[in-house]
Amino acid sequence: MVLLEGSIHKLKVDFNQKIQELKIRKKEIVDHVLGLNTRLEDINKELSVKEELFVPQIDKAVEYPENYFEIKDADIEAFKKEKKAADDPKAKKSARQDDEEEQKPADKAEVDFSSLKSIARKNAKVQSLELDQEFNQIRNIELVFEKE
Repeated sequence: MVLLEGSIHKLKVDFNQKIQELKIRKKEIVDHVLGLNTRLEDINKELSVKEELFVPQIDKAVEYPENYFEIKDADIEAFKKEKKAADDPKAKKSARQDDEEEQKPADKAEVDFSSLKSIARKNAKVQSLELDQEFNQIRNIELVFEKE
């Protein structure tokens, strides 16, 4: 039983290591493609050609789920304001006014996605078929590794 648990642990560790290596490789490939895109843009400018290039992006919510629990200073400050507003009725009015003032410029500028993080996580997208194919490839690699 102990040998079985040890081999299962080894498989899990190897699998996680391969996933980490694939994440690093994917990041390197994305960086390489972005570098090639900048070179292609320079060439297209010289040739006076307008061409829309593919810009690869990494979906951090899907690729790095471990960062979901990362807490930032802005989150802590917002929590402190809410806590203070809940304790003091006068502070509720001032906190509401502060929130309204903060929201007005935010509407014109950018949306704060850190506050929407939990909503986006609950309504997470179904992973694409490409990811399923990648996992199947990883499983096949594991099977080959197990046979060796």
